[in-house]
Amino acid sequence: MEPLPDAAPVAVLTTFEGQAVFRVIASAVPELPKGMLFRLRKGLREVTGGTR
Repeated sequence: MEPLPDAAPVAVLTTFEGQAVFRVIASAVPELPKGMLFRLRKGLREVTGGTR
């Protein structure tokens, strides 16, 4: 298991019509660049997206 980064990414959560979207607004982690989106659709148990 890798240690946690010094600065955790900051994201904004928006919900609408049973969906949730996280947008990264600040990050020092290369794998989670600023602007990346993650969407959780209603009824699904997986995250879709991970795009800029």
